[in-house]
Amino acid sequence: MSKATRCELKNDSNPPTESLTRRSLALASLLILLAGCPDTSRYEPGLSSEPTPVATVAPPQPAEPGLEVELVEPKRGLEDIPSLPEVAPPPRTETEMTPALLLRTPPRVETHYIAPAPIAITRIEQPLTGGGVARGVLVVPEVDSPAGAILMLPEWWGLNEPMLEEARVLGGWGFVTLAVDPYQGQVARSRREATELARGLDQNQLLLTLRAASGWLGDEATSHSLPVGVLGWNWGATLALQLGLEEPEIGALALVNPQPIYDEERLGQLAAPLIAFFGSEGGWVGREEISRFRQALVAAGVDNVIHNYTTRPEALLDPQSIQEEAYRETLRQRLREFLTRRLGTAGEATAPAN
Repeated sequence: MSKATRCELKNDSNPPTESLTRRSLALASLLILLAGCPDTSRYEPGLSSEPTPVATVAPPQPAEPGLEVELVEPKRGLEDIPSLPEVAPPPRTETEMTPALLLRTPPRVETHYIAPAPIAITRIEQPLTGGGVARGVLVVPEVDSPAGAILMLPEWWGLNEPMLEEARVLGGWGFVTLAVDPYQGQVARSRREATELARGLDQNQLLLTLRAASGWLGDEATSHSLPVGVLGWNWGATLALQLGLEEPEIGALALVNPQPIYDEERLGQLAAPLIAFFGSEGGWVGREEISRFRQALVAAGVDNVIHNYTTRPEALLDPQSIQEEAYRETLRQRLREFLTRRLGTAGEATAPAN
């Protein structure tokens, strides 16, 4: 066909056959119109001006005389179609709710739960030989026989609430714990304050404080036949490592984010077994430095265990998410196992006085 098919509905002057009702004629005409008229809305500019010919659709055959054509409405709508039974979703598991745990959480250490021992907390002051006073907080578990004694050196913020909480945790495990107060009662509340307090420390005074605290705790431990360990956090871990090089009587050395020492000769002076924890993500000590530290310890013949977590160094002490809580909990479990294996376990809790 050279020309476009023209759709037109003409009025027939002759009356329709009696067998066809007006409704039937209207329906047939509508079908012819729909079948023959092209959709001009789909034409695009630049193409042929003539639409593509559409095949002519034959009109429906007239019904037999005496029969009436009816338009049958469907009796079944969408609302009548039976819907599929609802299936309850499977219960959500912890890994589904927190997918990050599945990828980055360190493996948990399986341990039996042991209720913490009751503790007594006392602030102490120890006069120094060269003048001044060494201050700290003493946590004593109320048990028949403590597991050991631990000298705890805090991070550079000072003896703040998170550090006191760690001291209480150690006491609950059965360890007599002396938490040293390096700033004589002051606590930093910002990085600027912490930097100023750390720079303002007299290093000789600090060493005297550490030695006085270590000596006092050592005397107390000796009188009760208790082994002594040292635990340091961040800035305090670097001090603890230096103290471990000077004190051969230390029975266990635990460090959290210390500044490593790579000198094998110096590390050879360590007599205590060592455990160290690092958060190497965005911290001051990366994977390469941790690997060098471990190699130097092995070469120096130091009994050591190193744990490196892919998280912020601060997360091991002050977690801010569920994932960081998992790292801190794992650190505590492994630290407790180490201290218990190296220092001992506590006896039964002391019965309260009537």
